[in-house]
Amino acid sequence: MPALSRASAVGTTDAARGRLETALILLIGAWFLVPRLIQTLSLAKGEHTAVGGQAPPYTGLASAAQRGLFYLTIGLCLWIIALLWRRSPSRRGLALIVFLLPWAYLVFRDLYAQQRTENIYELMPVLAVAIWMLRPRIARLQVLGYVVGVTIVISLLVGIALPGHGIQRNAAGAFVTVDKQILPWGELVGVFSDGNNLGQFIAMGLPAVMLIRARGWRIVFALCSLFALVWCASRSSMYAVALTIVVYLVVSRTRAHSRAFVAFLLVSIAFAAVCILPLITRDPAAFTNRGYIWQASHAAWAQDPLFGNGSDWFSIIGSSSASLGPTWFHAHNQFLQLLVTGGVVLAVLVGVLIVAAMTSAARLAVRGHLFGVSYLAALAGTCVFEVSLVIVDNSLLFPVAVLPLLFILFAADLDEPAGVGASP
Repeated sequence: MPALSRASAVGTTDAARGRLETALILLIGAWFLVPRLIQTLSLAKGEHTAVGGQAPPYTGLASAAQRGLFYLTIGLCLWIIALLWRRSPSRRGLALIVFLLPWAYLVFRDLYAQQRTENIYELMPVLAVAIWMLRPRIARLQVLGYVVGVTIVISLLVGIALPGHGIQRNAAGAFVTVDKQILPWGELVGVFSDGNNLGQFIAMGLPAVMLIRARGWRIVFALCSLFALVWCASRSSMYAVALTIVVYLVVSRTRAHSRAFVAFLLVSIAFAAVCILPLITRDPAAFTNRGYIWQASHAAWAQDPLFGNGSDWFSIIGSSSASLGPTWFHAHNQFLQLLVTGGVVLAVLVGVLIVAAMTSAARLAVRGHLFGVSYLAALAGTCVFEVSLVIVDNSLLFPVAVLPLLFILFAADLDEPAGVGASP
């Protein structure tokens, strides 16, 4: 009887943690999606376009929804911490420090330089501690898969039913026709402000979609994601999805005793490409003029190689007369973005974080969980030509950038014996 009581107590605790994990993911999804949907329905794409190529400021209703859901998310994180404080885990504490070091450095660097930091810096530490205490299961990320699927379906519906609000337009209100367009219906942006942003969200969210256990919903959301990816014509995100599929297939067909090494090696090569490609590119017109942006970003990094120019440097340049064009609002490469905003110090700290995540993903792969290595491959793929990591200066991809990394670092599945099978 005592043994049964203890087993029941453990089961109840696991169920309670599962409900908290689900609530946290759904609330973050709501904070991300609801304001963007309100904004999309309120303004046509291209209307009141802000300078520097960035999205226009939120309307009053969208801003109120964003603030309310944001602080509600912080409140839930604090409640989770208070509930689990006495049973906080004793392991993975170093991984928590590694995750928070880039955030802490950039926050204090901006404060010292009297620069403005996005308000998401208030959420990052409490969210990280809450998930560390929850020690979640990788399978719980199927909830994130539903969030991603619903976001993509809504984006498709807006593009079909309200094309003026879901398809890219210029400031004059005309549909934008670009050389990379694949389908004849314009460039889908959905609830985002740019097709490449939608593509990044799809590429980084697809691994979570594939965790959905309900086969019907998994297939529907996956097909909708691929169709939206073609419609938004984000070639860099298509490359990221292709890379993810290749890495998944190779690792899944590798024997268990060498799976960790192969997983770590493949993801290492992918992230090495993120760092090397912009440094060896000499043609300014290469990769749709990204070569020019990379050269200008490299020159900007030279202004302060060690500590960088601050998290808002690109926003300031993009909205000034020094702007290089309508897409000059980030470095279009994650490595250069880190160097320009935080210097070598930030790049090293993020490098340590990525290595820690790759190590956890390799360990998870041995235990039958291939989500970690698939996600990191997608992240690396999107980081070659875009900026995908969220530290304090980019909330655009928060659910698919922050939650998967935290789950990979702190998953309870890491404590299982090697060789334990997991659902695909």
